Amino acid sequence: MDDAFSEAPLLVIAENEEEVPEVLRTYNPQSDNDGEISKKAIFGYSLGHIFNDMCSSMWFTYLMIYLEKVIKMRSWRAGLLMLIGQVTDGIATPVIGLISDSSILPQSIVKFGQRIPWHFVGFIMVTFSFPFVFNGCLLCKPDTSENWSLAYYIPLVMAFQIGWAGMQVNHLALIPTIAEQESCQRTLSTSRLAASVLANLTVFIILFIRFTLDSEDTIGPSDLTHFRSLALIVVGAAYYIPLVMAFQIGWAGMQVNHLALIPTIAEQESCQRTLSTSRLAASVLANLTVFIILFIRFTLDSEDTIGPSDLTHFRSLALIVVGAGVVVTLLFYILCREPPPQHYGEHLTVYQARLNPKEYLKMPRFYTVAIIYMLSRLYAAGLLYFKLPHWIIYITAATMGIAQSLLLTAAFAFCNFLIGADKSSSAFIYGSMSFADKLVNGIVYQIIELINPSCNPHVEHEECAIFYRNIMVFIPGTCALFLAFFGILFVASRIRIQISVAPFNENNQNILLNGQRNNS
Repeated sequence: MDDAFSEAPLLVIAENEEEVPEVLRTYNPQSDNDGEISKKAIFGYSLGHIFNDMCSSMWFTYLMIYLEKVIKMRSWRAGLLMLIGQVTDGIATPVIGLISDSSILPQSIVKFGQRIPWHFVGFIMVTFSFPFVFNGCLLCKPDTSENWSLAYYIPLVMAFQIGWAGMQVNHLALIPTIAEQESCQRTLSTSRLAASVLANLTVFIILFIRFTLDSEDTIGPSDLTHFRSLALIVVGAAYYIPLVMAFQIGWAGMQVNHLALIPTIAEQESCQRTLSTSRLAASVLANLTVFIILFIRFTLDSEDTIGPSDLTHFRSLALIVVGAGVVVTLLFYILCREPPPQHYGEHLTVYQARLNPKEYLKMPRFYTVAIIYMLSRLYAAGLLYFKLPHWIIYITAATMGIAQSLLLTAAFAFCNFLIGADKSSSAFIYGSMSFADKLVNGIVYQIIELINPSCNPHVEHEECAIFYRNIMVFIPGTCALFLAFFGILFVASRIRIQISVAPFNENNQNILLNGQRNNS
């Protein structure tokens, strides 16, 4: 870069082929922020999704077993309930993303940040709905039909899924907001996955202890009243504490421009960013996080492991999950702060071609990333097809955990790549990616339950073991093959993004429109 450029303030343009650049925000070159984020911020961010992870771990691992074995709900009704939840989640996720990217929040709330208020709304919904799902049907009697029981659970499941989606999308959208450098974004992504490991591990350890020590406990009417009261106390306290904490930390001025945060000047000196095979491999391998315990439940040899007497375990675990989740989420609100905007002084004006959702839906690479993200949520389980000694099961579970970690890390990297400099649409991108994931999973759940050879929970069938073994092997295995194909196709495309740098000139902004895309 010549002397004229090096001495003058710089103006950064994110060039787009179809859109005319528009002013997004000003940036102060005298800022002491070098793009790095503190360990405190990383730790605080990693806590923001632990509550969701603990709930989802219990939800996807034990909800179907809970409904069929504890509540004694028929398989097709349990599958329908899961489908309703997944469809609700799938629809709510992109909608919440669009709302989060918008500027509808009043100024009095925006001072807390653009993403954190919506994250907090989701937190409240999850806190109020989740305990009651695993607390039995409070309005049902022993002779209540399954249809009425299903009607009781539907609004609870929908409220939980909407709240869960709100926390997930806005937590992911914080990555490009609070981290400007790509390496810092990867650090936040992997810290999020590491926290997810701890959340899953905590849930499984609690279940293991409960089933090991209290497997002979039975439940009575007095126990139901006790756990119901305890759940209301925990949830009631959880409502007011984060509300007070959120207003206390709001005085730090966590306002952030809802449109975007830009990459740092050091990154802008590179006029081209390429997603090469070597970079992708380095990104994935450097941020490896292992879900070792995630599939230990596959070692269960019988459907009779969990029965009606274990209802008290699910109630206790639901309360523990909510209690622990409230604590870590409060720490997230305290430690993780959205950066304030820069004001006045010597500044840079950022011109960026901002895409709206309709334009994203016209981009082929948008659907490529969506497919990669969706398939990354499923993973191969080929070894489960064979009868193996128990000790090999643990090795298989560890291998699958490594594979899932690699795929999820790559999926987040693909999403961040698609977002690029357009941070204003980050919530919509993550929401759209999650839409296909949730919808497909819900449909698959329902199909599995409909073709289940033992749809009546009161009747045992030996062929169920073979049925579920084939399901856990061939569906993820097929998805893994498609994932490999689309992953290779994506990397081979080697998409390049041009970033132009020009001197700032208040009187003549036409120079900003001269950037050209390098197609070489």
